[in-house]
Amino acid sequence: MSHEPTTSPEPVLDLWGVLRRRWIIVFLGLALGISLAVFYAVVAPKIYSSQVEVLVMRKDPGLPMMAQNQQGAPQQEIGDSLLATHMEIIRSPRVIGDAVDNRQLEALESIRQQLDPELARLDHRRAVITYILDNLWVERGGQELAYAPLTFVAEFRHGQAADCATVLTAITESYQDFMAETLQDANSEATGLIQQARDDMSLEIDQLENTYREFRRSTPLLTLGPDSLNKNQIRLAALHSELIRLQLRESELESRAIILKNTAGQESLREFSDLERLGLIDARDVERLALLVTVERGDATTDESFVAQQPQRTTTATTEMDSLLTLKVRLREEQSRLGSEHPRVLELRDTVRDVEQFLEAKNQALQPQQDSPEIRSGTLVKAYAKVIDKDLEDIRKQIEFTQQQIKQDEQESVDLVDDELRDQQIRDELYATKQLQLAVIDRLRQLNVMQSYGGFVTEILRAPEFGELAWPILPLVLAAGLCFGSLLGGGLALLVDLGDRSFRSTADIETATGAPMLGAIGAMKFRRNKQLSRLISPELVVYHRPESPQAEAYRHLRTALMFSPGGKDLRLLQMTSPNPGDGKTLTTVNLAASLGQTGKRVLLIDCDLRRPRVGKLFSLDPDNTAGLADVLTGKTELLDAIYETEVPEVSVMPSGFRPHNPSELLQTNEFFNLLAAVREKFDYVLLDSTPLLAVSESASIGQRVDGVVLALRTANTSRPEAERAVQRLQSVGVEPLGFVVNDIDYLSRQGDEGKYGYGYHYGAGGKAEKYFRPTASAK
Repeated sequence: MSHEPTTSPEPVLDLWGVLRRRWIIVFLGLALGISLAVFYAVVAPKIYSSQVEVLVMRKDPGLPMMAQNQQGAPQQEIGDSLLATHMEIIRSPRVIGDAVDNRQLEALESIRQQLDPELARLDHRRAVITYILDNLWVERGGQELAYAPLTFVAEFRHGQAADCATVLTAITESYQDFMAETLQDANSEATGLIQQARDDMSLEIDQLENTYREFRRSTPLLTLGPDSLNKNQIRLAALHSELIRLQLRESELESRAIILKNTAGQESLREFSDLERLGLIDARDVERLALLVTVERGDATTDESFVAQQPQRTTTATTEMDSLLTLKVRLREEQSRLGSEHPRVLELRDTVRDVEQFLEAKNQALQPQQDSPEIRSGTLVKAYAKVIDKDLEDIRKQIEFTQQQIKQDEQESVDLVDDELRDQQIRDELYATKQLQLAVIDRLRQLNVMQSYGGFVTEILRAPEFGELAWPILPLVLAAGLCFGSLLGGGLALLVDLGDRSFRSTADIETATGAPMLGAIGAMKFRRNKQLSRLISPELVVYHRPESPQAEAYRHLRTALMFSPGGKDLRLLQMTSPNPGDGKTLTTVNLAASLGQTGKRVLLIDCDLRRPRVGKLFSLDPDNTAGLADVLTGKTELLDAIYETEVPEVSVMPSGFRPHNPSELLQTNEFFNLLAAVREKFDYVLLDSTPLLAVSESASIGQRVDGVVLALRTANTSRPEAERAVQRLQSVGVEPLGFVVNDIDYLSRQGDEGKYGYGYHYGAGGKAEKYFRPTASAK
């Protein structure tokens, strides 16, 4: 028979499950941690602490204590640096040494006992100072709501409470003496140095101002500010503008000269009228040509009139010529389209002739007087071309001169860069020196005020008192011990749990056996009752207490076997287990009783010839009762070894006498023939066999039955043992039908089985009990 093994999800570390399973180890770890903490608090050397709080302030309360920094945020005038200086002074070797010398701290026996022997032998005073410095802590004072308090706290820790206050008092007095003697002299010396620095900077500023004045006189072209322009820059900009204007004029003249040159030799120009030729002249040069015409004709009085009327004449001539050309073009188009004799063509030809006659008459009216020299339009155009050439020559000379001036000014601008950099350097140096002088003058004013009012003073806000216990602090020690115990206990519990190979859930059992769970039986307590039969053991809960949750669990097992997957007829069943004590016999007899309640004839055979129990459960004496061993050895007939019981439809074949070769007897043909015979007489035959890991005969029996059911108790069998038991069966080609878990409540306590409802449905107590109340007859 074969069975596909079921799979379960990958195991996940369940810390809460570890705590539930290993709470004793965690508890022991906590107890050990707390015990060690208490022991340490009792035997550890006592350390006492004494503190002094010092206020640093000005003598004059009217002086401002607050100022504004560059960002506008308030800050103390004396600053954190000054307070830090006082903190360093009180714990300096100079102050500590004065306290040791003047207050005779070397004579304190409690201090002498704490000194480094090697250092004390070489230099006793230095050893005392070193010890005090190692146990003296100075930090800034003030509460959380105080803004930048100008106080600091000095704390000295020592093994004697009284001497702790004595040492700290001596240090405080030495600190105050040092401040009274030294600080004032330091202020006076600092004031003198700052005054000398102020005078030196005043002289330096005068020298820088004279130097800058002379420099500005020698460089008049420099700018007066970063946004202004010097004369050279202004002139250079004007030259660039003039150069652009000249280059544009040059381009215009060159274009006009090209036009005149291209039209001078064309034959078509001869066909132009005078007005058409005059149209080649630029309007801006009309005045100059009019002057030339006037001079040529000797009529200077008409110069102004001619000049004034020339633009109008030019415009009119251009318009008239455009009209005439348009009419001629239209005449050619109509003539080619309609023919030369078409009325419309004849009409256009008459119109063109009239316009030509009108323009000819107008041209004759504009001819000069007979007494004036005649100037032809062609001559005028040629003269105009010479004027253009002359203008081009002049323009090019002007451009060449302007470019030379620009090159010269650009060189001068490059030379001015060094002067500008030098000017900026002198001004920056002068500005920085003046700022430094202002800072020195301000500091000097502060020092003068400090000298006038005695500078800073120190006030003792809290004098050293009798030392208080600083270590060990019992709550902290207990907290540390609790943490240590938690880590120790939790770590050990986790290691033990990881090394534990026992089952945590039925899913683990399914994975190990490769078979499904057929039933789960809760814990049972067997007590004899007067009302119960003395011939049947109280362990048969299906018979004695059919309403109990355990009996219901066996009925579930019966249903699972009677209606097995695949519809296979399971009539000959073997019950076995990995180890002794897994509850296989208990499961077998109760399953037999449950099958008998359905009206089926059931035979229960005790195949455990080494430690038989089936007969005892039914009050059969194995020494005086024939059984399986007697039948197999031929001492008794088969029917003589089968006994009916008080349990309805249930018969029993006990083990009989104890043979010396049980394994060999259960592998004989007589045993196989016996199984075939009882199969014909009973509906179900249940074989209670030996544990798989204890002896070998159970594996051979599995080859002759319809199915093998494993019974196991998780408190008794581990995962490796269950796996080996299944391997024993598989080695002979047998796959178990499934497994039955006894004492499921133990598994629920150890793992997550309570989630799956086995404890709820099959457990012996709690919520499950109310579903299995005794009937009225049972009461």
